[in-house]
Amino acid sequence: EIKECDWSSDVCSSDLKKSSIMKVIALVLVVLCIIGYSAGQLVRFPLIKRQRTHEQKQRSINRLLDMQQNPPQFLASNPVDALKNFDDVEYVANITIGTPPQGPFVVVMDTGSSNLWVAGVNCDDFGCKNKMKYNPAKSSSYKKNGQSISISYGTGSMTGYLDVDTVNLGKGMNVKSVTFGQAATLAPFFGNTNVDGILGLAYKAIAADGVTTVFDTMLAQGLVSKNIFSVVLNSDSMSTSSEIVFGGIDSSLYTGDITYTKITHQEYYMMEFKDVYVGSEKQHYCFLFSCSAIVDTGTSYLIGPESHVTALLKKLNVASDCSNLGQLPNIAFEIEGKQLAIKPDVYVIKENGKCTPAIAAGSGIPFWILGDTFIRSYYTIFDRASSRLGFATPAASL
Repeated sequence: EIKECDWSSDVCSSDLKKSSIMKVIALVLVVLCIIGYSAGQLVRFPLIKRQRTHEQKQRSINRLLDMQQNPPQFLASNPVDALKNFDDVEYVANITIGTPPQGPFVVVMDTGSSNLWVAGVNCDDFGCKNKMKYNPAKSSSYKKNGQSISISYGTGSMTGYLDVDTVNLGKGMNVKSVTFGQAATLAPFFGNTNVDGILGLAYKAIAADGVTTVFDTMLAQGLVSKNIFSVVLNSDSMSTSSEIVFGGIDSSLYTGDITYTKITHQEYYMMEFKDVYVGSEKQHYCFLFSCSAIVDTGTSYLIGPESHVTALLKKLNVASDCSNLGQLPNIAFEIEGKQLAIKPDVYVIKENGKCTPAIAAGSGIPFWILGDTFIRSYYTIFDRASSRLGFATPAASL
C-alpha cells in the first residue's frame, strides 16, 4: 500500500524520507546532466547558397557596376545598413515562427545588423510580393508588444511593429519569447528578392528599439553554452555545407591555425588591419595607422573607402571579357602580421563570359566591409566571449 507522506510531521518513516529524497536528488542530477549535455553541444544551422535566375544575377551585376561608378553615400547615423544590398546576398536560411510553426521563412543571417524581422500578414504592398507572411492570430505562443519599428537600408526601408513569439532554428531549437519585427510595409526593392526577412546577429547596441537579439535570447535560455558562433560559406551553388555553428568552433571545418584579432567596437563586428596587398605589393592605404573593417555576412561584396577602392580596381584592371582572369593577383588583408588572401576566382564574378570584380566603394565611408567575398575564403569565428574575431583556412572537404 502506498501512503501519502506529510513532510511536516513524522507520519513517514525516516528511511522512507531518505529514500525519497535520494530519488529526487538522483532525478535532478540526471535532468541537469541532460540539460548540460544539450547546451554544451554545437548547434548547426545550415545555410543555403540559393540558385538565382539569369535575370537576378544580371540585376545584381548591374547594381554592382552602378555602385562602382556611383558609390552610395555613407550615412553616419546608420553606416552599415545604409550600404546594404540584400538582393545580392546569396546565403539564406530557413526558420519558423509561432505555435504551430509558420513558415519556413527564408531569412538572411546578417552579422551587420541586430534585428529579426519578417513580412507580416497585413503587408500587401509590392515589397511583400510573394513572401511568406507571419500571422499572430494563428499562433498560440504569440504575445503582443505593439511598439513600432523602422529600419532603413541603402535600398529602402521596412516599417512595422514588434511581436513576441517562439522562433525555431531547426532540430528542436525553439527560442522562446523572441521580440521581432512584423513588417507592415517594405520598400519596393524587397519585392525583387527571394527573402522573407532578416535575422541580425550583431550586438544589441545597434538593434532598432533596443530589442534583445535572437542569439542573446538563445544564451539567456541556455540553448547554447558559449557566447560564440562561427560561419563557413561554400561557393558551390545550392551547396548544403555552408552553415553557422552556434555555441563554439568545429575543428573539422578548418585546417591550420586560427588568426585572432580584437573586436574594437561591440556594435558591429569591427576590427583593425594593417594594410591591403595586391599580390606581394603593399598598397599603403593605411599609412602610419591601422585601417578598420567590419566583418559582415549580410553584404555580398568587399566594400571600402572610395579612394582606396578606386585605386584597387585600377590596379587589378579586371578585363570585362575575362581575358586576364588567369593572370590576376590575389588580394590580401594584413591581419595580426598575416596576409589573409582572397583569390581571383572568389573576388571576380563571372557570368556569361563577362567578369566583374565583387568590390565596390562607399562615398564617405571611413572603413571596409568584409562581406561574403572575404568570408567565403575563411572559416570565420565570432568569439563574443573573448571579444575577438578568428579566421582559418576552410577544410578541403568543403
